Amino acid sequence: MATGGITEGSLPGYAALFPTEFETVANTSTEALATAIRHITPLLGKADPMLLDFTDGQITVRAGTDDSGRGRDQVDATLDGDPLSVAFNPHLLLKTLQQVDGPVVKMNFTAPTKPVLLHAPDQADTFRGIVMPVRLHNGTTQPTP
Repeated sequence: MATGGITEGSLPGYAALFPTEFETVANTSTEALATAIRHITPLLGKADPMLLDFTDGQITVRAGTDDSGRGRDQVDATLDGDPLSVAFNPHLLLKTLQQVDGPVVKMNFTAPTKPVLLHAPDQADTFRGIVMPVRLHNGTTQPTP
């Protein structure tokens, strides 16, 4: 037997978490990005972030934050705004990406250290996911030289 109840009051102000203005917007294949993340994740240590480099024409998914070449994969993409590099927890990014119901995912950035908004281009009112970038040891999401 299940029981339930109605609680009076209002929901937390979650809408304020969703940014409305963006500096950079990337569009790519939902499945291709998910596949690249799945290819690179086994090359990471248990707590290592995955780095995504966004440039016009592609997203490079890298294992690790240096150029030692532990692993990388590339996905075609369009970019509106400045190129950027952002570190993510690969498992959280993949879980959010798997909720996008469409062949294309739109990734909206306000800054490399701020939450990233993901959704299908024509379904922002149906599903919008937020993923927080990982701050690296130098206090940013940018790789150290």
